[in-house]
Parts: sequence; C-alpha cells; structure tokens
Amino acid sequence: MSNGDPLLAGQVNTSPTTTIRSASTEPTLTLANENGPALRLVTGNDYTIVAEPGTVAPNHIGLRVSFAEWEVPWETTTNILNNGNALMPVAVPPTRVLDTRNAAGRDRLIDGRSDIDAQGRAVGGAFLVVDVGGLVSEAQGLFATVTVTKTASSGYATVWGTGQWPRTSTINWWDKGQVLSNGVLSQCGWYDVNGKQYNTVVAVYVSAAAAIVLDVTGFLVGDPQLVASEQVPSTSRASAGARTTIGRRPERGLVRR
Repeated sequence: MSNGDPLLAGQVNTSPTTTIRSASTEPTLTLANENGPALRLVTGNDYTIVAEPGTVAPNHIGLRVSFAEWEVPWETTTNILNNGNALMPVAVPPTRVLDTRNAAGRDRLIDGRSDIDAQGRAVGGAFLVVDVGGLVSEAQGLFATVTVTKTASSGYATVWGTGQWPRTSTINWWDKGQVLSNGVLSQCGWYDVNGKQYNTVVAVYVSAAAAIVLDVTGFLVGDPQLVASEQVPSTSRASAGARTTIGRRPERGLVRR
C-alpha cells in the first residue's frame, strides 16, 4: 500500500516522493526523486537489466532504481531495499581480467581499446571499461590488485565502479620504466555501449601512458551463489575452524596437471 499519489505498476509516476508501507510491522520505504526522472515501477527477476532512468524493479536482493550519469555513457543500479541481507565478500582464485600488453589480456575490454598504443600501454586520458561478467552476476564490488608497468612518465590511474570519474587516484607512479602494484576495493557498475548492456563492470582511468594489469581476488555480493561456481574454491565452503589445504608447490621442471 502507499500514501501520497498512487504508485502505478508499468506507468510513469510523477509524484516526487512516494512512501510504501507494509501491512505488517516491517519498516516503510520512501522513494524520493525530486530532481530526477519520474519513477516507474515494473516487474523484474534476478537478472533483469533495467536501463531506463527512474525505473524501479525488484532484483535478487531487494528493490533497485536505475539512473544514469549522462556526461559519460555509464549506467549504474543502486539497491535501495536489501531485505535485510548484508553484502558478503567471496574470495576467488586470482583472475586476470585486464592486461593491456597483449590481445588475450584485452578480451574483457568493452570500451577503450582505441586508447591502447602499439606498445600495449593505455595512453594518457584513457578510459577503459572491463566486463567481469561470467565470473560473477550483479556484484556490488570487487577486490583486486592493479599493476602499472612500462610507464612513460609520472602519472596515476583510478579504478572505480559507478558514476563519473571521481577525480582521485588508486595508484601513482613518478618516473618512466616503473612497475608498481596496489590493492583495490571498488564498487562495480552497469555499462551500456553500442546498445549492449553489461551488468558487472569496473572502469580504469589512466592519466599518463602506462600498461595496466588488473587481477581480481574476490567479489562483494548479496548471495555467494552469484559468483560462478568454478570461481569459488572448495576450501572457501569449509565450515568455520575447519583445516583447509592448498595444492603443493610443484618441483622445478615438473608440469602441473
């Protein structure tokens, strides 16, 4: 039920604020949208991608409203009702999702290929968007390591997941020919390029020419089942306090099967 102007499914609702109250003793939800587009309530499912700004739809962890930052073609989805489920970190084996130095390392790039020079370096001002779909669905964030190499001069790079470039740095370097790494905890976002939508991406801005490597080590999700099963080692599902083991380091010259 709601008060204020009626909230109509499938139609534009022009009221700037609508409060939805449960018939039970559950908390209320207020959707405030004074300055944005009209809210539109639609049906959805766990993996529905809603691109139209102002669209309100359910997903696997609650309710979401879509909006867009129009200065760059960058779309995000914000969860506004979590059904009491906290986000949880899920570790995965280190997975390289970006390496500008070679063609295979650029497979997940959905924007920014033209910003990479013949030496495999992202040029100054490069905007790279990396799709991590297939590893996870609708992650809210990720853990990673960002590495810069083949630097041409001093500079910095920013790794982020939603909205416009935040004008901050994730990693800095101060000379040519450097190799440096830094840990990353970033949000993930949605992205639309050439009419195709991606639901879990991360972006990298590079201020000066450098090769960029991004290795993911975990995700923040509302449900661990959203992480692809082959990405989650069996040890991560062991009960608390249980002893776990990893593969023994192979001897030099032997081939790991």
